[in-house]
Amino acid sequence: MSLVLDNISIIVVEPLTAGNVGSITRACQNLGIQNIILINPCDYHVDDAYRLAKNAKPLLFKITTREKLEDCMKDHHILVGTTQRRRENQVPFYGPAEMIKKITPYSKESRIGIVFGRENYGLSNEELDFCNFQSSIPAHKDNPVFNLSQAVLIYAYECFNASTEEKEKYVRPLAKKEEEQLIYKKLETVISQFHIGTGNGQARFANRLKQVFSRLVFEARDIKLFHKFFDLIFANTINTQPKKLKVLVWHVYMLECSDKTIYTGITNNLEKRIEAHNSANQGAKYTRGRQPVKLIYSCEVESKSEALKEEFRIKKLTRKEKYSLIK
Repeated sequence: MSLVLDNISIIVVEPLTAGNVGSITRACQNLGIQNIILINPCDYHVDDAYRLAKNAKPLLFKITTREKLEDCMKDHHILVGTTQRRRENQVPFYGPAEMIKKITPYSKESRIGIVFGRENYGLSNEELDFCNFQSSIPAHKDNPVFNLSQAVLIYAYECFNASTEEKEKYVRPLAKKEEEQLIYKKLETVISQFHIGTGNGQARFANRLKQVFSRLVFEARDIKLFHKFFDLIFANTINTQPKKLKVLVWHVYMLECSDKTIYTGITNNLEKRIEAHNSANQGAKYTRGRQPVKLIYSCEVESKSEALKEEFRIKKLTRKEKYSLIK
């Protein structure tokens, strides 16, 4: 049986910082939980919460607030209290994974709230008495208390892991055995170009390398990479004429757009990049709606790193200071 995420609520009692609310929202969004309830919270409609929520800001605006934890009893069947403190006459503790496994059968028909306490002292004894179960995250004895948003993330992950949500699996296509054999033949060809200072010579050396490779499961893209690698070795071993290396020159440039605003960028092919900026869909997003653009300034630097530094410096300049560079 799988846990039903739609019937899970994350309930946070009196959160003190907007940043934690933002982080909690992002964790819930990432792991498919859409029900967040805050009990008597701080003001969380501030920049800290928006910044930490990132792409979960729509969920942040859907958060429900209530005055006290008792208000959650009318629409929840089970409450799970999270705590790191040990008390007398306490109900049995469950770890996060064990706790989620225990409530999973109930989640099909019942609304379940996982309750988290304040950042400074957690849930009170009275609030824990409202809960059917208590759960605690195992931690090192020297520092067993988790940050509020970290604790929510752990329980949200366990909920997602137990849910019916399909986990994204990214599997690359594997190489065929005949493709592997071609790599081994090319390996032998490359090794034949070198003097191997062992008693058994090139054949034995190539065979030992093949034994190492045979322990691996090759993806199709691995085969292409090895082909390229061996071709490079073979080319530089056989060819006696050294190839002239093309040195990249990086440009920092400024464009004046049709609306008279200035765009700053970097490139290693200035002419091609300006053409791209004036094309329908190849330039920067900023310039697409401000065409045509024209080059008003450029300078050469030695590396991409230097180009990025200069681009950053120019972007901080005022409009007047940017135009002063042209003169």
